[in-house]
Amino acid sequence: MAEVRKRLSVNLRGGTLMVRNESFRVTYNLASGTWNYLDRSGHTVVKNAYAKVNLDGDILLSTCSDGRRWFVTEDFDDDPGGPGRQVVFLHQSEPGKPILKVYLRCYYDQSYMILRTAVENASDTPVTVKDLNLIDTSPLQNKPRGGIYLDSEPTQYNVFLNSCTPTPTGFQSIYDGFNTEHIAAHETRSDGILYDKLTQRAIVFGFLSFKKWWSTILLGYDTQSQSSKGRQGVNIWAMHHHCDTTCAPGEEIVSESAYINYAVPADEAQREYAELIAMHMDVKPPKQPFVSWAPAYLQPEALHEDAITEQLSWLERNSSRISKQPSGLEYIHVPHGWQQQPGSEEPDEKRFPHGMDWLAEQIHRHGFKASIHLVPFYIALSSPLADKCRPFLIYGKDSRLVQIEVPEQDEPLGLLDPSHPEAQAHLRQMFQTVSHDWKYDLIMIDLLGYIQGLHAENLIPRYYQGPMSPIEVYRLALKTVVEIIREQDNQTLLFPHCGGCTAGLDMLPVNAINPTIASEEIIPVWDARTGMRQRVRSWASQQYMNGIASMNDLGTLRIAKPRPLNEVLIGLTAAAMSGGLLTLGDQWSSLDQERLELISRILPLLGKPCRVLDVYDSVHPEIWHLPLQDSHLLALFNWSDYEQDMVLDLDSLNLSPKESYLVQDFWSGGFIGSFQKSLELLNVPARSVRLLGIREEIDVPQFLSMDTHLGQGSLEMLSTGWDSRSQMLLGVCQLANNVEATLFIYVPADYLPASMACYGAHYSYRWKRPLYEIGLSRSQGIVHFSVQFGRTSG
Repeated sequence: MAEVRKRLSVNLRGGTLMVRNESFRVTYNLASGTWNYLDRSGHTVVKNAYAKVNLDGDILLSTCSDGRRWFVTEDFDDDPGGPGRQVVFLHQSEPGKPILKVYLRCYYDQSYMILRTAVENASDTPVTVKDLNLIDTSPLQNKPRGGIYLDSEPTQYNVFLNSCTPTPTGFQSIYDGFNTEHIAAHETRSDGILYDKLTQRAIVFGFLSFKKWWSTILLGYDTQSQSSKGRQGVNIWAMHHHCDTTCAPGEEIVSESAYINYAVPADEAQREYAELIAMHMDVKPPKQPFVSWAPAYLQPEALHEDAITEQLSWLERNSSRISKQPSGLEYIHVPHGWQQQPGSEEPDEKRFPHGMDWLAEQIHRHGFKASIHLVPFYIALSSPLADKCRPFLIYGKDSRLVQIEVPEQDEPLGLLDPSHPEAQAHLRQMFQTVSHDWKYDLIMIDLLGYIQGLHAENLIPRYYQGPMSPIEVYRLALKTVVEIIREQDNQTLLFPHCGGCTAGLDMLPVNAINPTIASEEIIPVWDARTGMRQRVRSWASQQYMNGIASMNDLGTLRIAKPRPLNEVLIGLTAAAMSGGLLTLGDQWSSLDQERLELISRILPLLGKPCRVLDVYDSVHPEIWHLPLQDSHLLALFNWSDYEQDMVLDLDSLNLSPKESYLVQDFWSGGFIGSFQKSLELLNVPARSVRLLGIREEIDVPQFLSMDTHLGQGSLEMLSTGWDSRSQMLLGVCQLANNVEATLFIYVPADYLPASMACYGAHYSYRWKRPLYEIGLSRSQGIVHFSVQFGRTSG
């Protein structure tokens, strides 16, 4: 049997079915019920994979168990990935028993495949599906033995698993005994990547939609259970759902679709994965990132209305030092802790005596938008509100109240049943108050309870509308809030504060991925859980989603002393380069002039996500690259505790090895030099960043950089050019009023500046070969300048 269409073929040879396109092939062994995934060269990447389902009563269905196996194939042309062929592998232990199905979609012109697993209840009685594994390579009753083989030893692999967790995550090194089931079995994980640092091969995998069940990915490496001591692999790998779902006779329960790609480079596969998520979840294009200010505090009593109004007064007195929307600071945020009790819209009267509507009015009066953190779904069980809400909280099948614990709460909390009409009425009143009556422009919704509170073992909640999975409860709660806001026909923005959850991507106009639930510690600790080094590491690992399906949110950033200047520059550089949201947490009056100016030099945000070049190779990636219209931004981080030299091949930035490039250091204002093929920086200090502007060198004087904004002229310089007839460099730039600026002009060896003119600002100049520096002050907005040069040779 052989079927061929375009570049995709399906062949049955003996007891093995082979599906093949130009990027990979899959071989399914009908005798053993396992399948292999091979690259185009024949290298086995995934060996002895199988699907399994756990039913109630400790009944295990597995494709590699005894029974009948068969397959069917069909063409499809209604998929976002284009046309292709679907193969369905079926297994049934005996007639009248449930049928386990594996759906495999391969495409004519795509390098990835899409996988689903299903259970069809062919019996006469309902069955309960507890766990549904789409793919598994873990040893099952000591066989089969398989895993993922990227070529070299697994100790050379790095892994990233995207999870909903209050702990910052990032790439980790694999070691013998590594097992995510032991590290954090309770965490939900949506996608991941396994990367071989030696061969630069990677396999990218992840779920494409998040509407039925929370997804989990297990991964581990154990040398004692390898199939061959001569060839080691990551031999524990599973993508599965915990379902606890009843399957009626004749019904089929199908998993979410999963993406698997080994055939293209890691960054291409991850970007493709993010784009597919956006399509499958119908994600709205992420809006431009914005800048907020929120007071950071150690104790709840430190949060009060004076902490906010004092900053508003300071901003009014210093309006020229911190620009307002749309170019700078846009939102003033009231953080977690203002509510008298979780689930109530009543503020703490001692700390907010004028009320939250008065506070929003003050924020608006000063020209800012008002933002607020709201905990709407938890109810403090000791509060008077609990008596009112008890009838529509979530209970277990034993009629005992479901109690959850969340960070920063001293007592267990109850959770609203979002399907209950009275709970929905309670939410409607709360959100109408906050949005319509108080007029807050953005509401950050705390959804953590529905992520972490409904996963306890043996917890079987009951709901007003009937059985729901935890993710359906989450989505129903979010949907209810979104509909309430839409009913009011206003422009209030919503986004979830839940540690990087993807389940609400299709509902919200703003989706922020925040790798840390807790705000940064007031006393800065470099390597702490929420310290700068760990937070930026986590942020870098999320860049593949940024700007496609979501926006990165670093959390609250503090730059005041005693934080060292080097760490401040690291945080500001990472925030500006990432293209994500920025929240500042310092009291403005505590910042000296130098640090205030540092904030102004990254605003407005560029809003473009950079590419982290070594994110797969390094646990703490060092090389961040952002191409602009006619230049490049390059951030080089030295995360180590010692000084080091840094060398970078320029072709990694897609720069031609035949050309020379001029490099300017933004933070120091120093000229680094002219480079071809590779860039070398000597003696880069420990725990520091170099933010470089790179422009292609030409053979005449040229504009190089400006020091007012990290774009180094990409925003301020409206036009610049060389007039060969008059031997003049001409330029027009636009500066905010009262901003002082320095323009850097690179002058080749056979030119000398002769004269200059400037209109629209006071100016000064300085000549120190090879740079001609122009100082501007008292700008009227649009500034015209010209510099006359003379030739010294030719």
